[in-house]
Amino acid sequence: HDVIVRPRAEDGEDVARTRWRQVHVEERIRLAVAPRHADGTLSLHGDLGPWNVLVDGDRWFAIDWDSTHRGEAAWEIAYCLHTFCSRGPARALAPAEAVRRMRAFATGYGLDDDDLATAVGLVPERLLEVACFLHRRADEGVPGFVRLVAEGHDARWRTIAEHAAAQLPAWLDAVTS
Repeated sequence: HDVIVRPRAEDGEDVARTRWRQVHVEERIRLAVAPRHADGTLSLHGDLGPWNVLVDGDRWFAIDWDSTHRGEAAWEIAYCLHTFCSRGPARALAPAEAVRRMRAFATGYGLDDDDLATAVGLVPERLLEVACFLHRRADEGVPGFVRLVAEGHDARWRTIAEHAAAQLPAWLDAVTS
């Protein structure tokens, strides 16, 4: 199912930031009211990043649901902290700027400091899981994933995970102080 969002800009805020915040607020509401599975997990998008959000005027659509899986909200949030708030080593942000963006995301999403710290702590592991997921799907013979692995996307995600692991102490220090 697509998530349709009607963003509202607030006085003095950057419209783009308000829009992505609104996407996650709406997604959080949708996840919060979605029934939990018997094992307590939620259904997560799995690859929610700018590349999987389409905008049509004031309507936003989350697309490309082929990575949907069961999990905890913090796992999805950790991924979004990377995709919307930080960058990999090729275009790395200074830790202070990455944390500023993470705090803006957390505010828009309604996370408290403990929830933010938990999600930040999961970022490297979550990014490494992307590489593993690509391999699992390629091993299943899914053509798109076979192509992604052949093109080296798994190696790219491993490098990004290593970068995030190196940044993690500074990120955690900043979000917990």
